[in-house]
Amino acid sequence: MPKFIFLLLFFLSVYELKGEFHNSEIVHLEELPVLYQGRFRPLKAYAALTFYELTHKQKMPSSLPFSTPEELLLKMHFQGPTVFTTQPLFSLGYAPLKLELGLNPKEDAFSYQEVQHALQENPKSLSDERLDAERTALLNRLERFSQLTHEVSKDNNTFATSVLALKQQGFSSVEIASLIEERFPVQKRLLGLSSAFQMLPLKIPKGTWVSLSALALKEFDAKSGDLKWISNFTLYPDLLFTQIQQAYLDQDLANLAAYLNKGYAQIANTPYQKSIKQQLIYPSKMRLQAEVFYYSFPLLEVTLVLYGFTIFAFSMAHFFPKPLLFNCAFSLIALAFICHTVLLGLRCYILQRPPVSNMFETVIYVPWITVFGSFLFRIIFRNAFIMIGSCTVAVLLLVVVYLSRMNSSLENVQAVLDSQYWLIIHVLMIVGSYGFFLFSGLLSHLSLFAYTLHTNARAWTHKLEPLILQTMYLGTALLIPGTLLGGVWAAESWGRFWDWDPKESWAFISGCVYIFWIHLYRFHHIHGFGLAIGSIVGMQSIIFTWYGVNYILGTGLHSYGFGSGGNLYYYVFITADLLFVGVAALRYTRLNSKRGLIH
Repeated sequence: MPKFIFLLLFFLSVYELKGEFHNSEIVHLEELPVLYQGRFRPLKAYAALTFYELTHKQKMPSSLPFSTPEELLLKMHFQGPTVFTTQPLFSLGYAPLKLELGLNPKEDAFSYQEVQHALQENPKSLSDERLDAERTALLNRLERFSQLTHEVSKDNNTFATSVLALKQQGFSSVEIASLIEERFPVQKRLLGLSSAFQMLPLKIPKGTWVSLSALALKEFDAKSGDLKWISNFTLYPDLLFTQIQQAYLDQDLANLAAYLNKGYAQIANTPYQKSIKQQLIYPSKMRLQAEVFYYSFPLLEVTLVLYGFTIFAFSMAHFFPKPLLFNCAFSLIALAFICHTVLLGLRCYILQRPPVSNMFETVIYVPWITVFGSFLFRIIFRNAFIMIGSCTVAVLLLVVVYLSRMNSSLENVQAVLDSQYWLIIHVLMIVGSYGFFLFSGLLSHLSLFAYTLHTNARAWTHKLEPLILQTMYLGTALLIPGTLLGGVWAAESWGRFWDWDPKESWAFISGCVYIFWIHLYRFHHIHGFGLAIGSIVGMQSIIFTWYGVNYILGTGLHSYGFGSGGNLYYYVFITADLLFVGVAALRYTRLNSKRGLIH
């Protein structure tokens, strides 16, 4: 742990931010918690997610006069909306929508004014479902922009006008204070502010946070008979609140960061909501720093590149067997696996749960299991193809994650999955089985390819055969008990053990497929070639259980994993794989026929 902390602080210290605000000011602010979509997350993570929500871009384009999402959002917050309505913040990649709105189809980014004007000038027409969805999503982004640039001055002007009207009617200061609180309750005004930068904890209700803009609200002072800055509404001491408020009004980010850090230190890692089964706790400073590191360092990309180099290194070591090449290959896979483990470990630490509650997490967990299993198989079978196969599975899945821009944000687990025990017991077992099945399927493809070659080039298929069988054993040993335990969880959560839900049905089908082919092999009805085909058929059933049920069928009680997209690629993959198996079977049959004629 001390080494991890040292590395964490090192990377944070060298991570530079540029812009009008001083680097040190933003660095201190970026670790402060912001309430966003039900989670307390560091400002850096909040800024990255909000920036993507608005622009649909992962990184700040060079065409914009900002260096980081934090700088952009802070300027929007302090300077108001008018400065930013002409900036090309809104990325539009769907050409039919640009044509419908009369926007330049060659451009990819447009300003708030351009998009708003285009929407007003080009009302919704009869169109397809995809176009309607894209238009609705764009409207939501415009609404989000308006929320982020909400000006508290409008609230203050309305409030001041009402106070002035009451004074002109001859009410006393005490009467005005009572009437104003009745018409404009402080709590309602606080909660009605912008959802941007919710960094101030209310005294009541506990666990509710409001925007920094609340510091600029005004209230009526019955003693002086005049307006003043709002008094302390937070959990922090009055003196500290005054310091925070003054730093905010002066736009003194250095002091604002220092005072907010001082205040949060008093409540960090303490519970704010309790129930019979669990309690909700404010994240510790260490967890916030870990999340900053997660968003600062490209762990996914580094892991992907290292696995790619590992495949190359093991391939070279196989064809040119030298100790130095094997040592380099093992060093690379060890480093890649460490990065992969850190990626998963950070998510576990930050979210305080196993990393298997959504599609992104399962797609990065499955290759981790595959590589982990390959270390064990390497000790038993001493075969370089084990490492090449596991790293290939890892590269393929991580490339899918990277290219699809799958949602990788750190979110709370859905209520149906809110059980640490069952997440560990059921979900880790089921998803872990996918890793072994994919590994088995990849090795089976290599085996079928070898079977289609001449006899003298197929000797290594006999080395793959026991490995394919053992991975099928392990996957089945995880899938079937995991499915049965899922029924126990379903009985506890939904009041029934089994209901032929699509996810349940396909898990049952997949288990039957593997049991069927394993029994055929064990009773000598098929041999190595048939086992390889059975493994590929099983892999296809697992892929449909994993992806197809969630992204194609999209029905059932297991809705926490639902998504959309990639259907065409999936159909192309199935078609290509079936063609490969068919060609391999035809080639294998012909070779065996010729061999029979010779003998």
